[in-house]
Amino acid sequence: MEFPEEDIKTFVELGLSHVETKIYLTLIQSTTLKVETISKLSNISRGDVYRNLTKLQNHGLVEKQISRPAMFRAIPINDAIEGLINRQKIKQKKIQLDAANLLNKYNRKKRSPSDKRGFVFVPSREGLIKHLNSAI
Repeated sequence: MEFPEEDIKTFVELGLSHVETKIYLTLIQSTTLKVETISKLSNISRGDVYRNLTKLQNHGLVEKQISRPAMFRAIPINDAIEGLINRQKIKQKKIQLDAANLLNKYNRKKRSPSDKRGFVFVPSREGLIKHLNSAI
């Protein structure tokens, strides 16, 4: 199965790998599939399908039905996208908290007035604007 590159790109931006995305998109095209069928339809080796199905299960995007052979199904795409967006929001909040901690850590160490004397080369426009605003 081939999927539009922009669909794959969106899932990658939401935190899935390229292979995880292809497997998930293959699964949402049908009700349940066994690994062999997923492998054939997605053109992904069986070993990679097994490894990535485990990751998708851990993300809560794929459910495994206990049977012989094991069968897999994708959760509805609305639930999947909502879950991936929420995970990205949590990740973004953590990044903001980590950045705030860095600012607190390094802003405690203030420059002495002698550090501000002299000429300074500012290579970016944004940096120049910040220097000018602080001088005004």
